[in-house]
Amino acid sequence: MNNFQKNNFINKKESIYPRKKSIPVLIMLLVMFIIFFILAAVVFLACMVDFVSLLVEKPEDINEVIQERELEEGDYVRIGIYASFGWYAKSYTYFNQLDLADERYYIIRLDNGDFISVSVKGKDIDTLEDITNDTLDFIDDETGEKTLHTPVVFDGEVELLDWEIQGYYDDYIDEGFKDLIEYYKDNYGYEPKIYRVNVALSNEKVEYLIISIIGLAAAILFLKVIKVIRRNIKEEKSNRKSLISGMKKYIV
Repeated sequence: MNNFQKNNFINKKESIYPRKKSIPVLIMLLVMFIIFFILAAVVFLACMVDFVSLLVEKPEDINEVIQERELEEGDYVRIGIYASFGWYAKSYTYFNQLDLADERYYIIRLDNGDFISVSVKGKDIDTLEDITNDTLDFIDDETGEKTLHTPVVFDGEVELLDWEIQGYYDDYIDEGFKDLIEYYKDNYGYEPKIYRVNVALSNEKVEYLIISIIGLAAAILFLKVIKVIRRNIKEEKSNRKSLISGMKKYIV
């Protein structure tokens, strides 16, 4: 077989067995999954740090804190809520016109008679609604048969109210609490304090744990995908090596 025949044969061989494009695609998928893995790892580690810190950090009883000092932003406190005067504001999280989250702000009574704002989400809204209904029934009751709700314990973090929520808070207090404060002053000689901060109550431990589990599952999935991609790349290289070896034997 002369040189012209060899070259012509090789060209025909390349046209019959075209070069595969799978390796670049696999490399692209590998890069995408590496980026995804890095993001998942960051979320996982951040949530695990927060989860562990919440397990280690012990909340302070809010009634003990206010006896010793002023509440400060970032205080991690525990509140037993037995009296609520309804919600005064709510916030939404929207995605494509769908309401994904609903957070409501309530005014509750502390053990010493002072008032403070708390915010809740999800199923905790139903709990605060039940407490509010029992509180209003107790206020309107003239028979003395109604009782306040059994205290429900929440843990939360003290935060500053943003300007919009603060406006709703002030309006609600001005419209609905003036008479109540005067009642306290006239009958008990005590003027309740209204704290201008909010306590965000949530099941953060559960939320961080769920996110951490999702992050761990994503990492496991990533490792399995990497294993499949590596196996495919090895098979691709092996197939090419076998094909080239066979072509050389046939040409010679």
